[in-house]
Amino acid sequence: MAYFAIPVSKEVEKKGITKIKDQDAHLTWYNIADNDKEFPNKVNRTPVEYRNQITDFEPAFLTTGDLNGILLPAQKIKGDHKFPDNLDHYLCYAIVEGITAYKEAVKLNGQYTKDTPQKARGPVFFCVPCSKDNKEIKNKEDHLVAYKLDMKDIEPTSISAKDQWGTHDFDIISQAYLLVPTKKKPKKKDQD
Repeated sequence: MAYFAIPVSKEVEKKGITKIKDQDAHLTWYNIADNDKEFPNKVNRTPVEYRNQITDFEPAFLTTGDLNGILLPAQKIKGDHKFPDNLDHYLCYAIVEGITAYKEAVKLNGQYTKDTPQKARGPVFFCVPCSKDNKEIKNKEDHLVAYKLDMKDIEPTSISAKDQWGTHDFDIISQAYLLVPTKKKPKKKDQD
């Protein structure tokens, strides 16, 4: 496991506050190696038009590259957290074009951060919901864009989390990315 994603509220100047909808919406991020047979790391150049709060809901464009990681729903063990049954799995692709720095600071409030101004340096991964074991995707329209944050160390905290690949003990030591709920504009269907 490379990263652990926790829900945070986000405040963007002049755009308001996005509150936490589900305190149990945790995800574990696993990097996918180039030689991983289960997830072949094919070169995939796909243009995408998307909108989210960071883009001020205006159209933004990017091109995805290689498959980089998989996000799994996870249950944080400490406290009364439940497994997030309403979350999908996600495949995350590197963004190779359309990487623009975002100028405004984003304030994050979560379990490990309080009113911490961060700079979202630009989108680096585009994550799409995917099916597990040929089951139906729960939220087909829900995508994520991962924005690189200025790395800020936080007070190290030891936690445990459980996902489909087991229970993991690890230390949270810094913030690396902000996963922003995103809507992708559907491709136009070819007409005969």
